[in-house]
Amino acid sequence: MKLRIIDGVEVHSSSGNVYADLGLADAEQLKIKTDLVIAIRKASQRGKLISEVLFEPTPPEPAAYIAAAQKVFRSVFFIAVQKMIKEQGTSPGYLQQIMDIPMSDAATLHRELSH
Repeated sequence: MKLRIIDGVEVHSSSGNVYADLGLADAEQLKIKTDLVIAIRKASQRGKLISEVLFEPTPPEPAAYIAAAQKVFRSVFFIAVQKMIKEQGTSPGYLQQIMDIPMSDAATLHRELSH
């Protein structure tokens, strides 16, 4: 720790691990446990995911997913992809890649958009 004097008071800069600053032998383990508790607390306080708000039950059927993208978000994404599928024979693999979704989900969406 770095020592500074501010207005006549000794001030020590933290190392980033309060347990190490206190000289505890298991400081790194205590820091890891503390960080884990903080992460769990933050995760448990988060709100619902957008998909949890829009769809009940989750996951939604492909038609409901596509309709939500168009109605709720005013997106023309699936209209454009449907046109590509019909006119150019775009594969499910392309959907999987551009949407970063599992191939099974891409294949299901592809079937829905192929109609």
